Amino acid sequence: MKELGETLKASRINQNKSITDISEITKMNINIISNIEEGNVDYFRDDLTYLKYYIKSYMMALGEDIEDIDDEIGNITLEYTQTISIIEQDKLAEINEKISKKTVNTNLGSNRIKKAKNVDWTFISLISIVALIALFLIYSVVANILNKPAETPEVKPPVVLPGGDEEEEEIPEVIEKEKIEIIFDTTNSLTINNWDETTTFETKFTRDTWVQIAINNQVITLPQKDVTNKVFVANEELILTDFYVMNGEEIPFKEGDVISVRYGVMAGNEFLIDDEKIDLDPSVAESLGGTNLIYTLGKRAEK
Repeated sequence: MKELGETLKASRINQNKSITDISEITKMNINIISNIEEGNVDYFRDDLTYLKYYIKSYMMALGEDIEDIDDEIGNITLEYTQTISIIEQDKLAEINEKISKKTVNTNLGSNRIKKAKNVDWTFISLISIVALIALFLIYSVVANILNKPAETPEVKPPVVLPGGDEEEEEIPEVIEKEKIEIIFDTTNSLTINNWDETTTFETKFTRDTWVQIAINNQVITLPQKDVTNKVFVANEELILTDFYVMNGEEIPFKEGDVISVRYGVMAGNEFLIDDEKIDLDPSVAESLGGTNLIYTLGKRAEK
C-alpha cells in the first residue's frame, strides 16, 4: 500500500495537481486522499470494503490505468486483515491468561474463607422467618388489589338546552397534511416543498454502505449514532427526522437547509421520503461509486 500511495502522490505532483484538486474531481474527503498517499491502511479499518473504490477513483482522476489494480488492492486488504487477526488473537490469549490467573487466586482465597468461617444457624433461622413474613404481607396486598371490584365509569348525562334539545358534541375538524412536493433539480439533487416536523428522510440498506451526512456543508453526527460516518449493513435503516445534531446540539431544520447524504454505493439500497420511495434516475440509483444525494428544504407546509 505504501508503494502504491507513493506512486500516486508522485503522479499527482508531476501533473501539478493538489490534494484539493483531486478532492474536487473525485468528491472524496481530503483525509481519504492523504491516507491513501501515506499508505495508511489502518485509516480505512472500518471502511475496508470501499478502499478499492477510493483508490480506483483517485487513479482515474490522474488518468492512470486501473485494469490490473484489483489483484494488487486485494493483496493489500488480505495482508492487512491477516495482520489484524494475528494481533487480536495475541491480545485474546494474553487476556485469557490473566483471567485464568485471577480465577486461581480467587478460588484459593474462597477456600480459606470457607474453612475459617463457622455457620451461624440462629441467624439463618431469623432471616428465614423475616422472609416468610414479608412474603405473606406481599401476598395479602396483591390479593386485596385483585379482589377489589372495578370502578364503574361515570356516565355524564347529555346537556339539555333550554329548548329541550340535547346539545350535540362538537367533533374537531381533521386537517389533512399537505402532500410533499418533490422537484428534481438534477439527477441527484431534489427540492422538497410542503415539508414539516413530521417529514422523514429514510434509507433502507440491502448491502454494506458507508454513509456521511452534511447540513449546509457542515458534517453532522449521524442520527442515533455517536459518529460522523459509519458503514451500515444489510437490513439497517437511516432516518432523518425534524432535527439534526451538530457538536452535541440538537438543531431543528428550517427552510433553505441543504441536506447532503454521501453514500459509498447506491445500487440496491432504497431511498424514501415519508415512506414513499424516490424514483431516482438509474445513473444515480445504480451507482457503485461514491454518490451524494442532496435535498434542499424549500417551502414549509402551512399549519
